[in-house]
Amino acid sequence: MRQAFRGHIPQELLEKLQPGDLFFVQSLGSWLSWMIMYLTQSEISHVAVYAGDRRILHATPDGVSSDFIDAIVRPDTLVVPCGLPLNVERRDRIKEFITMHSGASYDWNTAIWKGLRIVIGREPVYFRWTFFLDVGVLLGLLDIPVLLVTGEVMFLWLLLVYAFLVAANTLFSFVRPLKVNRQTAKPVEVFLLAWQMEADFYLVPPESTEE
Repeated sequence: MRQAFRGHIPQELLEKLQPGDLFFVQSLGSWLSWMIMYLTQSEISHVAVYAGDRRILHATPDGVSSDFIDAIVRPDTLVVPCGLPLNVERRDRIKEFITMHSGASYDWNTAIWKGLRIVIGREPVYFRWTFFLDVGVLLGLLDIPVLLVTGEVMFLWLLLVYAFLVAANTLFSFVRPLKVNRQTAKPVEVFLLAWQMEADFYLVPPESTEE
């Protein structure tokens, strides 16, 4: 992301893009974006689909919206445009997808389950043991008022339950790994799929990047 565009994307670059191409985004001004990057251990928090005519389709907390590209090209975002090697038929299908889903409500249930699966070890590639420290701190904070009032610990024992969940889900993930689909995919996985497709990633030339 050191060579990502920040605050602008040249018009001549936008003219190279076609409907169905992607924008990989690192949003710096959103707690939700920071949470996504924290859980997925990546620098990508958001993916937008180019719809043509300087418009994008992307999922926001307010719903799936069709916006002008200015919605993601801001001083607090880093953006990497990506041209996918797609034929005309697949691009037409993407146009239909854009039309069909524009205006849909944000799928909070799917987003929450994606995060929970990571935290409880269902996706070992993302799980890390520092989650135990994070969960322990959270449970400890919840226990402070209870401890002051009753003198007893109520929540910290749940760390044992958490440890059991992590162990069970980690073992289960080796037996039945999760498939990458619309219900499970994270922004960084979309990036990796584009990389495997040998897509064109448009970056700011090294001599033009700001330190």
